[in-house]
Amino acid sequence: PEAFLMDMEGKVLHRWAKRFEDVWQTGVDSPEGATRGNQYWRRVHLSDNGDLIAVFDGLGMIKLDKRSELIWSLQGGYHHDVSVAEDGTLFALLRETKIIPRINPEKPVREDFIAVLDSAGRVQRKVSLLECFEQSPYAPLLAAMKKEGDLFHTNTIELLDGRLSERNPAFARGNILVSMREFSTIAVVDLEKHQVVWALTGMWRFQHQPTVLDNGHLLVFD
Repeated sequence: PEAFLMDMEGKVLHRWAKRFEDVWQTGVDSPEGATRGNQYWRRVHLSDNGDLIAVFDGLGMIKLDKRSELIWSLQGGYHHDVSVAEDGTLFALLRETKIIPRINPEKPVREDFIAVLDSAGRVQRKVSLLECFEQSPYAPLLAAMKKEGDLFHTNTIELLDGRLSERNPAFARGNILVSMREFSTIAVVDLEKHQVVWALTGMWRFQHQPTVLDNGHLLVFD
């Protein structure tokens, strides 16, 4: 688990690294389990001062300084992606494995959340993406959702800066763009309303990494 800062010629300018066992000596309480195979960094976020936030996929998140010294660590089912606001607030993907009777009364399923954390890694709140869909006009999209296992497999989270809000109010500053692989949908979530306010499907399959471009378009890996 390491990250590199490179110039446009591929020259390594700086390196961050921190082994899983140097953060959590006794393993973690995670739906993924502390297996050797997923003790890697799925995603990192670099701050201007050289601090780095890294996601140990399905196991937790850490923050390192520019010397790779640990600032904080957080155990749990954090996975895939993290987005950071200008004030240091973190928006991360979190999954929990549990019985949800209205989905499957017999088998545990994986439910995805947007977790909101302060700059010190303390969880302020978490918002269920399942409930955000259920409480929105886009609830019919859940008809394509599986009833067992990984319900959404959300793979991307991006904090919107409001640049598209004049074209579509759903893309207001502070709303969250997410990507759900399992039913091939991208959506925008209003965390204050606890609701999906925009969604689109049918143009791609098992997509990843939607992002807003400067020209107002969305770039999506299909």
